[in-house]
Amino acid sequence: MRDQRSDRLIFQAANRNCFPIASILDNVLPDNGTILELGSGSGQHAVFFQRRYPQLSWQTSDIADSNLSSIRSWVIREKLNNSIILIFKVIYLNEFV
Repeated sequence: MRDQRSDRLIFQAANRNCFPIASILDNVLPDNGTILELGSGSGQHAVFFQRRYPQLSWQTSDIADSNLSSIRSWVIREKLNNSIILIFKVIYLNEFV
């Protein structure tokens, strides 16, 4: 579902599974460092985990422009635009062959 006032995508599954995923990550993430999230989708997880683990640099990525726009919108809405979330577009290597 898309937020009518922004480019944010809102996936109910992402809302439901943030805490269950975090309960696993709590036990395996390092104390500091950089986490590259592949296929960041809407950006909901990135925002949630960046707030939960502020000592980590949470980097997002996705192949879909609509998802990248959503991630940007989430970052701005949650006032993380000065944070350490970076956005990367994933590309297929065969595009260069």
